[in-house]
Amino acid sequence: MKDNLEDFIQNNRASFDSSEPDDKNWELINKKLGAEKRAKVISLPMFWRVAAVVTLLLATVFVFKYNRPQPPQQTIVQAENTTDLEEVEAYYTSMIVEKKAEIESFGKDYILNLEAEDGLQKLDSMYTFLKTEMKQKQNEQVMNAMIRNLQLRINILNQQLIILENVKKLKTNKQNENVSI
Repeated sequence: MKDNLEDFIQNNRASFDSSEPDDKNWELINKKLGAEKRAKVISLPMFWRVAAVVTLLLATVFVFKYNRPQPPQQTIVQAENTTDLEEVEAYYTSMIVEKKAEIESFGKDYILNLEAEDGLQKLDSMYTFLKTEMKQKQNEQVMNAMIRNLQLRINILNQQLIILENVKKLKTNKQNENVSI
């Protein structure tokens, strides 16, 4: 069948070539071709911009996911009586003060996450309640809850320190990129 069609076209080529389409048709064809080309063409500089953004996003994910410093391992201290509780309380309280001082050393540009600050305030008020409860009745469960409360506050502060260190690194890297450009 192809051969018949090809033979027909070859035999009648002169009659096909003698007719030309109207100028309006050519204008419509050119408009359609021009619109399609504009939609599909991506300039080379745009490609490099997109590649740079993707690289930056991947680097950010890498920094936050894989290059996170591990928080120091906490020593879990259990108290057996109120004297021990006072020692444990002094130990954890000093650690909390130390962590807060580290956070403050980052400066005013780096502040605590609002959720973390709210969580610390709630834990602090809960700790005050537990302390009054402990004075009324010395109970091992209350003592353990007080210790766990202090540990949770230290964990929150450690997480905030990690976040602030990562933010500081990103700002430093961004400033270095701006200087080098």
